[in-house]
Amino acid sequence: MTQQKTPGFSQAAAQNVAVHVRNRGTIGGVLAHSDPQADYPGVVLALDATIVPQGSAGERIIDPSDFFTGLWETSFAENGILTSVRIPTDSANANSCYLKFPQPAFRYPYVGCAVAMRTSVKLC
Repeated sequence: MTQQKTPGFSQAAAQNVAVHVRNRGTIGGVLAHSDPQADYPGVVLALDATIVPQGSAGERIIDPSDFFTGLWETSFAENGILTSVRIPTDSANANSCYLKFPQPAFRYPYVGCAVAMRTSVKLC
């Protein structure tokens, strides 16, 4: 179902770094780490997703543009846990795409690009 409703996210997941990292890592961990070489941060920004952490003050709903504050820095509370990433299922995300030029050894993107469009043009 994800490939139909958010193909850009599915494409990022399929291309995400080395197989051993892809099999052991989590989307939440990648986002909380805010690594500039990761595939998912650009995708959640393009897909207008929301990031939902739970902490001692309760649940927050954060726009990715407010969540990522710098390289390896987020507005995530130190004692919290990222509980979900909510991706809207709308026409823009149904027409999304993720492409990258990967570094050969570890598959991190030299350049990655995520796009979501409201028109029904075949992107990838």
